[in-house]
Amino acid sequence: MSKGIINKMTNSMSTKRLILWVLFLIAIDQWIKIVIVNLFLDTQFSIIPNIFYFYPIQNIYGGWFQSMAGHVMPIYINIPIRLFALLFVLVMHRYVAFYTYNWNKHRGLFDIVLMFALAGFVCSFIDLIFWGGTWDYILLFDWFVFDLKDMYLNIGFSVPFVLYIIAYCIFYYYRLPKEERKIETKKTAFIPWIRAGLPMKPK
Repeated sequence: MSKGIINKMTNSMSTKRLILWVLFLIAIDQWIKIVIVNLFLDTQFSIIPNIFYFYPIQNIYGGWFQSMAGHVMPIYINIPIRLFALLFVLVMHRYVAFYTYNWNKHRGLFDIVLMFALAGFVCSFIDLIFWGGTWDYILLFDWFVFDLKDMYLNIGFSVPFVLYIIAYCIFYYYRLPKEERKIETKKTAFIPWIRAGLPMKPK
């Protein structure tokens, strides 16, 4: 993305723009898979010698852990698990937005994280329902094979969440006087937030 696009995105993203970016990311992921399945299914080659390889293979197991265990998860179990995971991600994104409500100047970065998370989960559902399993194509060493959707999920959920909270605590929370920190902690407690109906800002 160009610098201008990134600058626009780091301002809080509208719902329409967020949806358009999610659809764009989904289209890229699915287009790559269509091309691979139709043209390069029997092709394997080294991208970076001894590190990355182009190695298309269909993961029908329903997840990384199931693949490692060699166990195929039935679709009637897989779909509810993915729906629960999507709900969990949406709740966690909302809570992080609530917890860091005073850090408004960085809200656009948070929107980008949410964008990748949503794109990754939608791609996951498409793979499961329409492909019958994920078409992975990048082999890292001889450890595991992944696809663009897996990168979306990692960008949108795991590492950025941790980094976002650490940065917030360093640059905002722990710069507050001790008494204000106590008030802030009380305002953003998780259980009262659930009881209050998952608001975006403390009262």
